[in-house]
Amino acid sequence: MPSFLLKRWLRELFIGLSCTTALFYLFVDFVIVMLSFEQALTLCGLTAVILAVFAIRHYRYRWKHYLYIEQTSGIKIKQALSYARIGKPEEAIRLLHSIAKEGVPAAQQQLGRLYLTTSDEYKDYALALRWLKSCAKLQPAAQDLLGSMFQYGLGKEQNPIKAMRFYRAAAEQGLASAQCHLGFMWMI
Repeated sequence: MPSFLLKRWLRELFIGLSCTTALFYLFVDFVIVMLSFEQALTLCGLTAVILAVFAIRHYRYRWKHYLYIEQTSGIKIKQALSYARIGKPEEAIRLLHSIAKEGVPAAQQQLGRLYLTTSDEYKDYALALRWLKSCAKLQPAAQDLLGSMFQYGLGKEQNPIKAMRFYRAAAEQGLASAQCHLGFMWMI
């Protein structure tokens, strides 16, 4: 294999292309050097189809795995919320924490809400802020809770500008409570 092809492949791999894309470029370069243009075009077309099938299979597996995690975590979140309702916040926090560490935004939002609103024994504004910020881009309810934390200075200094920013972001996604909070902030 010519060394300039290997250098190009390594450069493209390090500038952010996926390994599959970089390998495909390496293969195309190699084929163009070794074969005529017409033969290379035919072979590269077949290779592109094979790589596309591989990518579809890979992402289908990833999607099924993601759906499985979402379904099982949804059941666990409901179980944790039922623990919180019957007065067992330590069980709810333990269960939600195990799900939130996996990166499930709904669990992160519920864990932040639980740290924010439970009894004084389990209330922790710093942890609530951490978990709510980790899922704020995906959960409008988390943005609304962050707005409340900044509006009333819970865990941080009072900052009405940040509060309005979070309320506006949640209100633009259609969350009615955030729209209400934003309206009250404009009245003040």
